Amino acid sequence: MATKKAIKATSPAKSDPNAFKVEEGKDTRSQTLAKLVAGGVLSAATLKQFSGTGEDLDVSDLVVEMRKAGNEAVAGDLGRVERMLANQMLTLDQLFNNLAQRSGRQDTFKGIEVLMRLALKAQAQARATAETLSVIKNPAPYIRQANIAHGHQQVNNGTNTEHIAQARARAESFCRADQTIDEERTLAR
Repeated sequence: MATKKAIKATSPAKSDPNAFKVEEGKDTRSQTLAKLVAGGVLSAATLKQFSGTGEDLDVSDLVVEMRKAGNEAVAGDLGRVERMLANQMLTLDQLFNNLAQRSGRQDTFKGIEVLMRLALKAQAQARATAETLSVIKNPAPYIRQANIAHGHQQVNNGTNTEHIAQARARAESFCRADQTIDEERTLAR
């Protein structure tokens, strides 16, 4: 039978900043690993690997900060996301400018082509990042009903109960009139 462990995390041993200590509990090993994977521990380990901080950054500290950032986003505070997007946009713009200038100093067509392709990809990403930031800051209005019929159409977006009651009464009177005509036609046969 598998050993039982809980997901409660504690500070890892100072000797190994990549460690993430898990205390024993009622979950199976598989359940504990699933909770760790879904809880962002793998993302934190990946972030640590690509952050360039070396052994000075503990995975458990990253997990805490990543959960804090996630909780802020869930609560509707997108300030951190907006700052991240703005920083990425500026970095991508700088990357575009650097690559475009370097391509201008190339002597071969192949060198110019490779650097300009990369520069234009960075420019496209910078534009997409700026667009994303704009959408977050100024969301599109919600349209309750679209008027897509051909010809004349009346669109009532309000919830005025008096008008709704009048419309229902008119609809019912038309239905009754149609039923009366159908009954008369049936009797005439």
